[in-house]
Amino acid sequence: MSSSSTTDSGKMKTDQKNTSSTIKVIGAGFGRTGTTSLKVALNMLGFKCYHMQETGKHPTHNELWIDAYEGKLTDYDLIFKDGKKLKNDPYIATCDWPSTAIWEQLIEKYPDAKVILTVRDAEGWYKSMRNTVYRVPTEFSNSYFLPGAFRRMINMHTKLVWAGTFQNRFEDKDYAINVYNQHNERVKKLVPKEKLFVLDVTKGEGRWKELCEFLEVEEPSENIPFPRVNDTKEMEEKLKKLNRIRWTMMLTGPSVLVAVVACLMYFFLRK
Repeated sequence: MSSSSTTDSGKMKTDQKNTSSTIKVIGAGFGRTGTTSLKVALNMLGFKCYHMQETGKHPTHNELWIDAYEGKLTDYDLIFKDGKKLKNDPYIATCDWPSTAIWEQLIEKYPDAKVILTVRDAEGWYKSMRNTVYRVPTEFSNSYFLPGAFRRMINMHTKLVWAGTFQNRFEDKDYAINVYNQHNERVKKLVPKEKLFVLDVTKGEGRWKELCEFLEVEEPSENIPFPRVNDTKEMEEKLKKLNRIRWTMMLTGPSVLVAVVACLMYFFLRK
C-alpha cells in the first residue's frame, strides 16, 4: 500500500511509486448529490463504476464494506474484482456510499486516481435524503420478511452512514447539514486541485465537456444528454413499490418469496 501525508498547505500528497492502481476515479460526494447520474456517465465513458446499487449484485460485499470501514480489509480486489471473478472486467471507478464512507482510504490505496465531488445545495440535499434514502432503514430495517441480502445491505448502510457518518443524529437537520458541508470542504482541502473535479449535475450546460476534459477522454456525441436519473420523485416511486411488495409479502406469506426477492432488487437497485 502506498503511503500518504499532508503538506503544510493541507493538501494531500501521495507516494507515486504505485502506478498499477485498479481504481482510476474516486467519487467523494454524499448520496443524493447526483451520484447515480455520475455512475451512468462514468459507465458510458468506459469507467465501470461501483455504486451502492452494486451491492445488490454482490450481496457478500456488504460485510467486506464493513470490514473496509473498520480498517480490517487489506485486499480491495475482493470488492472491485469480486475476488477473481471480475479480474478481466474490474470496477475502475467508485461513487456514492459505501465507498464515499472510506474515500480517504481509497485515495491512499489508489494515489493516481482522480476525485470527483458531486455537490448540491445543502437544504435540497437534506430534504432529498430525508424523503428517500433515510426512509429505508426507518421503514424496512425491522421487516423480518425481507430477503436476507436486502437486510444485510440495510445493516451495512446503517453502520457506515447513519451510525458512522452521521453518528445517529441525521434527524437533527442542522447537525446533518454541518456534516455534509464539512465533508465537502475537507475533500476540497485534501485533494490537490489538479486531481479534483467538483460536479453539480443540476447546473448549467457543458457537463460532458468539463467531465471528459478532467478524465482526459473523448466527449460523447452532441445529441447524447448528460444523465439525469434517480431524482427524488423517481426514488419515492421505488419506495412506494417496495412498500407494496412488503404488504404483499405480509398478506401472502413465504410462498411468494422468490418473486418478492426478484422484484425488490429490481425496483430498488436498478439504474
